[in-house]
Amino acid sequence: MTFGKKDTILIAPGAPALSDPVDLPVTDGSEIAISLYFPKRVTSVTGHSLALRRAVISKHGDQTQDIAIEGGKESDGSVFLSEVLVPAKRKGV
Repeated sequence: MTFGKKDTILIAPGAPALSDPVDLPVTDGSEIAISLYFPKRVTSVTGHSLALRRAVISKHGDQTQDIAIEGGKESDGSVFLSEVLVPAKRKGV
C-alpha cells in the first residue's frame, strides 16, 4: 500500500489519510485483514468502539507480513482505520 506513491506516511494528529488505490480482488461479502505498523509508541488512538469487527493489537514489532498474530490483545472496536472503500462492479461488465 502506498500514499502518494510513497510506502510510508506521516499523519498529523487528527488528520485523515487516504491511500492510493490497491489492486486487490475482493468478492461480495468477503472479509479482509489489514495490518498497520507504528514504529514508535502511539499516545493517542483513533478508534471506533462499535465497529462490529475484531481487531488484534500485537505485541512489539512489525508483524504486517505475518499470516496470523499470536499473543495479541483482541478488541471489538477498530483502531486507526475508519473505512475501506471497494467500488462496485458495473453491471454488464
